[in-house]
Amino acid sequence: MEVIDTKAEKSKEKSSKELQYICLLCETRFKTGSLLRRHLAVHSEERPFQCSICQKQFKHKRNLRDHKFFTHSDEKSFQCTECGNRFKQKHGLNKHMKIHTEEKGYECSICDDKFRVLDALKQHLITHQDNKPFTCKICCGRFKRKGILTSHLKTHSEKTVECTLCEMKFRSLSGLKKHSITHTDEMPFQCTICDKRFKRKRGLKVHIKTH
Repeated sequence: MEVIDTKAEKSKEKSSKELQYICLLCETRFKTGSLLRRHLAVHSEERPFQCSICQKQFKHKRNLRDHKFFTHSDEKSFQCTECGNRFKQKHGLNKHMKIHTEEKGYECSICDDKFRVLDALKQHLITHQDNKPFTCKICCGRFKRKGILTSHLKTHSEKTVECTLCEMKFRSLSGLKKHSITHTDEMPFQCTICDKRFKRKRGLKVHIKTH
């Protein structure tokens, strides 16, 4: 004797009635006609919603709204309570907050280096590859990361940033900041093995090899 689950049958029947609008192209079901009409745009090349600023076109009105907010708006509603930096998305704030913690949850499977955010790990993994897709147009030097190429390009420019204490000149503000530490007692880079401190990260790296 066959046993019929009447509750399951009723639930299935109810669900079928609720999703009575069917797309004839892919048979996806929807609760309302407006949802079906919105869905039909995925089967069309038509993009009726155009950005008034850059003329880019979109299939859905909500995509246009998101585009304007993230591309053309300066509004940043999410603020970091630690440093005051602001972000357009909560996702961006959550990712940023990890730099204020000691936790490094992303580990490189090749060298065991650890990172606070996934993007940092992805950038690091490039250093284990032989591919160097970024080329300097001046000297044809090749680099693994765009950031390294950007830093390299400054070596082809004049030294215009001057230290007010010793009049040494640098090509970038970041170079001046690194140099400025030599005029202070600050030693921000500490060895996690013996607690010895260094003014520069390079000095710490050299020291770590002694362990």
